[in-house]
Amino acid sequence: MIWNELEYSLQVKVMDRIVDLLKDEEDDEMQDGLIAAIHELEVWSNTPCQIIGGDEYVASAVEQDPFSEGR
Repeated sequence: MIWNELEYSLQVKVMDRIVDLLKDEEDDEMQDGLIAAIHELEVWSNTPCQIIGGDEYVASAVEQDPFSEGR
């Protein structure tokens, strides 16, 4: 199984679990690694594209803050 084979909802749950680990981590290097992992996973996630205009076939990639609460 690879990351992109997972449903987006499961990807979000996995990333949230990593954030939970990050909150308890005291080692600075491990914190940096967890943050890098979250960022990398979000870049490769199956985030649904935002539909723009009235045409359901036109989509636009939306840049998001990888550490925002509104995933």
